[in-house]
Amino acid sequence: EAANANDTEQVKKELEETKKMIREKDSILQKLKRAQEEKLKMLEEKEKQLEEKEKELDEEVNDITKQVFFFAFVFFLFCFIMYPFLSIKKKKPMDHNNNNNEMKSKDLKDRSELLIRERDDVKKQREHWQQLVDEQKERSDAFRKQQEDLDNRHKEVLELHRAITEEKQKLHDEKKRFLRERKRWEKEKASKNNSGSIPALAAQQKSNQNPGSLKPVSSANRFGAASQSYGNMGMGGSIKESRGRLSLRQRDSNFEYADSECAETVATDLESLNSISDDEEPETDDGTAKAQHLQLPINDYE
Repeated sequence: EAANANDTEQVKKELEETKKMIREKDSILQKLKRAQEEKLKMLEEKEKQLEEKEKELDEEVNDITKQVFFFAFVFFLFCFIMYPFLSIKKKKPMDHNNNNNEMKSKDLKDRSELLIRERDDVKKQREHWQQLVDEQKERSDAFRKQQEDLDNRHKEVLELHRAITEEKQKLHDEKKRFLRERKRWEKEKASKNNSGSIPALAAQQKSNQNPGSLKPVSSANRFGAASQSYGNMGMGGSIKESRGRLSLRQRDSNFEYADSECAETVATDLESLNSISDDEEPETDDGTAKAQHLQLPINDYE
């Protein structure tokens, strides 16, 4: 029982420690989930911003390319139309206009190149953020698996606790049954030990014996027994004497002393034996000596 109690205490301590660990891990997982959700929200917002910026850059690049092509088309068309009508004197301002248009086209090209580079950078940033989002999703999956493992562990701990409580209840019932059996055995043992006590023996003797059937031993019986023993040996008188002795023995054997002194003394002895209590028995430290004292034969008490 002490070992079972120690085992149950150890199991309870282990259950409490596991519960504390589970609570701490649950709190940590909740914090990580919150941080993960916040980070995912930030990443989604950043991704939306990058997509919007990319769209704006694409639109701006498209506008710039359209403008470049439009200015180039207008310039070439103007040159093609005005070339036959231009004189030598008017070549200088045309050159100046051509230079201005070329400068503008170069600026537009440079600007378009810068915008294309920015767009590429934005794409790279978007890919990088997408990788971060994927990594965060993988972490969330790992945390989810860990949470499932913790839930399974918690279920196993609960099942173990339930099995321990059931086993403890079975042990408690077995202990109750053993105590009941032990009490019953003690009662049976006490009844067996008390069966050889003085009052029980006196009551048994009183129930078995009848005072009316008690007969004193007369001298005639003793004489008849002696004569019978000696008669077998061939020692005796005549046939008349032997017949007289035989009739005397028969009369003595058929005679009853119901109200004689011997019956009264035996009855008084039985009453005195019944009046003896267990308190008057000798006190001994040894249980076996007391049992032997209680189980003495009735002849010793007589």
